[in-house]
Amino acid sequence: MIKKFLKKSIPERIWKLLSKMKLAIVVNCRKFSGSMAFFTSSILKRLGEKTGWRKSGKYTDNLSSIRGNWEKLGEGDPMWAVLTHPEKTGNRWQEDEFFTTGRLCVEHVMKVLNDRNHPSSRKRALDFGCGVGRLSFALADFFDTVDGVDISKTMIERARNFNPHGERCRFHLVKSPPLPFDDGTFDLVFSFIVLQHMRTEYALAYVSEFIRLLRPDGAAYFQSPTRFLVKDDINFSFANHNMKEGSARIEMHAHSREKIESTVEKAGGSIIETFPDHSAGDAFESVCYLVGRKNAPQTQEA
Repeated sequence: MIKKFLKKSIPERIWKLLSKMKLAIVVNCRKFSGSMAFFTSSILKRLGEKTGWRKSGKYTDNLSSIRGNWEKLGEGDPMWAVLTHPEKTGNRWQEDEFFTTGRLCVEHVMKVLNDRNHPSSRKRALDFGCGVGRLSFALADFFDTVDGVDISKTMIERARNFNPHGERCRFHLVKSPPLPFDDGTFDLVFSFIVLQHMRTEYALAYVSEFIRLLRPDGAAYFQSPTRFLVKDDINFSFANHNMKEGSARIEMHAHSREKIESTVEKAGGSIIETFPDHSAGDAFESVCYLVGRKNAPQTQEA
């Protein structure tokens, strides 16, 4: 009977994952205000073993704390921190292999943009949350200049050291919004698997910045989880235990579509299209947003 209840309550994708793992489902029950609440801690523990995420305690409550975590990650295992493949922890990413993933990602996104005639100009792009430059360097194949910004000084230093494009790629340390650029600076603002690592108030503040920084006919393309598929109020984080510098948490946050859409609207933007995304993993529903400025000039069909 409990199994039937859980199968109805847990999203189908998660249930299939749990079934493949042949879990023995153990449920503890407890009463709150006369109603029954179900706690599936054993399920979440095994789910974490499969997906790389585990239930955490409190989230960090400010950007300086987030920065501290990413400084540790940048010092200890920077490529794994960007792409957390379990078999790559402990500095096992090869440089060519790692940067090839960025090239393939950007090529896919640029095809999506080209098919929709966005953006109309290819002069300058922003990579928000650039890390060590995985996507920045790939964007330089499509734009005259690329600016990468990140909260971690260590990540920025590594990006500068890896940079094969000289002055065409520039990297900037940012501590909080607003971003250090004038209104209407960029043809493309790009952010992928970044907003998911910060609390919603910070993510929304940066989404507003994306719109401010767009040229009139520019475009923003960014990804964000919209909800947790297991349970909406569960916090997930991952600690990398293989660093000499000590463990550091990578937090995961979901930002509802309604809040993203409202923020884009208030900032003077317009959502052109959304795309399903699976980069946040099986525990999350995720979306990529293609956004332009309101009253942007109409692009000519090819």
